Order: sequence, then C-alpha cells, then structure tokens
Amino acid sequence: MKSKVAILFVLMSLIFGSVNLILNENCKASGNEIYVDVSYHGYRDGSPEKPYNSIQYAIDMAEEGDTIYVFGGLYDEILFINKTLTLWGSIEGEDTIIDSSDDERYTAVITADHLEMIDFTISDNNSIKNSPIGSLLYLAGDNIIIQGNNISDSNSSGIYISSEASGCVISGNNFNRLRDGIKIESSDTNDIVRNVLLNCSDYAILITSSDNNRIYGNNISNTTYGLNIQKCNNVNITNNTLSNVSYTGIYLKQSDNAVIEDNYIHNNTGDSLYLMSSNCKIKNNTFSYNTRAINIKENGNIITDNKFINSSASGIKIQSSGRNNMIYLNKFINNTKSAQDDGNNNWYNDEMGNYWSDYNDLDRDLNKIGDVFYEKFGILDKYPLGYFLKPPKKPTDPEPEDLETGVGLKITLNVEVEDVDSDELTVYFYNAETDELIDVDKKVFSGDTAIGKLTLGFNTTYAWYAIVNDSRQENKSNPWIFFTKTTPPDNEPPVADAGGPYEAGPGEIINFDGSDSYDTDGEIDFYRWNFGDGTSE
Repeated sequence: MKSKVAILFVLMSLIFGSVNLILNENCKASGNEIYVDVSYHGYRDGSPEKPYNSIQYAIDMAEEGDTIYVFGGLYDEILFINKTLTLWGSIEGEDTIIDSSDDERYTAVITADHLEMIDFTISDNNSIKNSPIGSLLYLAGDNIIIQGNNISDSNSSGIYISSEASGCVISGNNFNRLRDGIKIESSDTNDIVRNVLLNCSDYAILITSSDNNRIYGNNISNTTYGLNIQKCNNVNITNNTLSNVSYTGIYLKQSDNAVIEDNYIHNNTGDSLYLMSSNCKIKNNTFSYNTRAINIKENGNIITDNKFINSSASGIKIQSSGRNNMIYLNKFINNTKSAQDDGNNNWYNDEMGNYWSDYNDLDRDLNKIGDVFYEKFGILDKYPLGYFLKPPKKPTDPEPEDLETGVGLKITLNVEVEDVDSDELTVYFYNAETDELIDVDKKVFSGDTAIGKLTLGFNTTYAWYAIVNDSRQENKSNPWIFFTKTTPPDNEPPVADAGGPYEAGPGEIINFDGSDSYDTDGEIDFYRWNFGDGTSE
C-alpha cells in the first residue's frame, strides 16, 4: 500500500509542480516496525527498547512490507536488500551514515521491487571503493524510491540504476563530490526529481539506452559535465538549473523526441546544450552568460520561446548537418554573435520571427515586426521582432520663446534636440507659413542645441518650426510664433526762436536768448547760433 501511494504522489506532484514525497501514518504499509541502533549493546529483538545494531541483520530478519527505522550513527556495512521494505534513517535527527571499510563494488545492492530508502547518508569518505564501475547504491528492482538522502564522497557513482530496474524515483537527495551523481543504463521510465548534484568529477547525470526518463527540478552545479544522455528516446528535462559546468551542460545524442523545457542554464564554460538528436522540443528555457547556448547538428527540432542572454560565442549555432530545424519567438539579447546557421533551417514560423537585440532597424507601420529582414551569419528571419530604431524626439525649448515680443531684427533661432539611437543629427528651420527653408544646422550632438539665423524687419509676426533628422527618421516640432520690435515714431524738428530783434552800437555786448525755442516731441539738448558770416556760437 505504501509504495503504491508514494509513487502515485510523485506522478501527481509532477503535474502540479511539487515533487516532495509526503509519507504519513495513513499511507504506511501494514507490516511490522523494526528498529536499529548501532550504539545499542545487549539483548536485541528489533524493538524500540532493544533495537538491532546492524541494518543488514534487520533486513535479514524483516518480512515483506516491514518498515526499518534506523537511529543515527556510523554503520560500517555492505547492504543487500532483496525484500520490499521501507528503510528510514536519521529518525532522531542525528545522521545515519553508511560508510563501508570494505572495498566492494557497491555499498548497497537493492534488488527488491517497491523498496523505499529515506534520509540516510551514504558515503565513501576514505576512498576505499576502487572499482571504476562501482557505485554507492545499485538499483536492480522496479519502482524503487530513494528520497532525502545524502550521497557523497566517492570515486565511483552515487546511484547506478541498472538494466534490471525501471520506474524508480530518485527524489530530494543531495549528491556531492562523486565521479558521477546518477548513472542509468538500459532502464526506462525513471524519475529524477528535485535533487542537488554538486562537484561531480565526470557527470552529474549519465543516461544511456534508456527511454521515457524524466529529469525534473534538479539543481546541478560545479560539475565537469551536466547531463549526458545517449540513445534515450522521449527524455523529459524540465525545470532544472544547471550552472558552472566546465564542459557541456546537456549533451543529447541519438535521443530523439526529447522535451527540454523551463530550465535555467547559466555560467557554463562550454555548450549549454549540445543537440545531436532530432524532433526535440526546446521551449521556454533561459540560457545566460554561457560560452554557447545551443549547438545543433541534427534535424527537425523546434526551438521556441527561449531566452539567449550574453553568450560569449553565440546564442545558437547550427552545424552544416542541421536541417529543417524551426527557431521562432526566441529572444537573443546581447550575445557576441546572436546566432549562426551553417545548415538550412527556418528562423520564423507563420509570420512569427525572433527578437534580436542587434537588429536595429525600423518598424514604420508599428506592427511590431521589422520592415527589413534580419540577415546575418546564414540566418534569414523575415519577421524579426528586434529592437526597432526610434525617431528623434520633437525639438523643444525654442528661442525666441513662443509668443515672445520685442525680438530684435537679427535673430538666432535655438532648439534642443535628442535621439536615443543616434549621436549626430541634422536640424532644419522652416517658415511655418510658407514651409520655406530658413537655415540648416548639421552634426548637432544629441542633447545639444541647434542654431538657425535670419533677419527680419520691424513690426513682423513670424511663425516657424524645426525638423530634426537622424538620416533615417525625423520628427517635426510644433509651430512657434514671435513678434519683432515696433518701428520707432517719426521725429518732428524743434522750433527755433532766436529772440530779438537785437540792436547795439559798435563795441556793445549783445546777449542772445533762444529760450523761447521748443521741441514738440522731445527736449532741446543744445543750442547753436549761426551769424551768416561763416562764424557760429
């Protein structure tokens, strides 16, 4: 009962996005409970009060369907498990450590179906195990559940799922400092779920000749290789995180019809996904800060809705052998080379292309599709969704100001111009009534002031506007109006009144008085007397 319920829960959890097993009293098997404590000495009957001190002895004494609870401590044992049991370690919080001092190929061999092993630490801290094909756990039964264990420190594999096994669930375990984290060979329909795999000297997960396996929600980091999958059809790789992988993140060879979806793959030195398989679906993954995101050598794959960000080599490279792959609705952002196609592939589908941050062209009809094809490095995208060039902003801050009065006759027109895409702009000044060109200012830097000049007469009302052009697009300002100075009033001559008449004899002094002179539209500044004989005063 317990194994069936646990497996059902895993499958349901994969659908709803949570893969933690929840086992409680309601789903336990109806078998006996057996206790093990390595530190106990004395008469032993497997009860909580008198636990066995050997896990293997408890297994030998158990019946099908029993549950074995193991207290913390170091158990120097090699386990052979051929019964359907539940083994539960660390039941009081202290780690239950299985670490054998014997150089055996496998630390635990599980040949029973529907076995569950939970919350153990299995390791080879002293590097006793020397077999190049060995492992800490060897699975050779169907529907085995390995959950919540710490599996570490071995020159061999952490878990080996053999050809005698199928339908196993490896969930919520921590793998660290191993040659290979999980190795699966000729075993179908296994679920590798929410494990953490770190510091594997070879492969985090190695799967060969196995179909319908699911790799979901795992965190893989600081390994030489991430996932190496060969001759495995219908593999599902979903919602995993792969980072800091030295070579290939996901290597998929002769493994057709794979689904690679919702993964986050970043900071990997080599190819994040090396695809030597056909008819695979690569969807909604994020590839960031890798050397190359995807390298494709086969045919008929669909790559859609992915993000390729800051690849130092390229976002996607398709080799000359790649044919009829379909790549659309992806985002290529700030890659050294967005993509390269040396084969013959489709970079759009039903008028849906890709977003290219290096597109930098126009969308004049504002339909969110570029007016010009994206054609680079063997790629033809007829419906690019790139970063479209924006027109310059409208000229602003006019001088003279709009509706300004008393403007001088020799006039300098000023406007400020700005363009987010262009450094140098050309600005044209026009008469708003006649559309006659007034002046041109060339090579104006974005953010600077453009200048135009003209001369007008008194009492002029003048309307003008400016157009800024970046050589591909332009923008026109609003019209502005100003008024020049008024004409000065006419100056009436002053009226001269010399006074007099004046009479005097020889030698007498005559005082001339012009004080009755006046000026009707001003003031008299000075007086000048002309005596008609060439002299004046």
